[in-house]
Amino acid sequence: MNLSIGNTMQIFIIWLHLCHLQLSLSESMNT
Repeated sequence: MNLSIGNTMQIFIIWLHLCHLQLSLSESMNT
């Protein structure tokens, strides 16, 4: 149970980082 929760949190954090990277990339492209 704890392992699955940890894995989901890890995937969620990675997904957030990817979204943040994409946002910063598009921002730098606009400027």
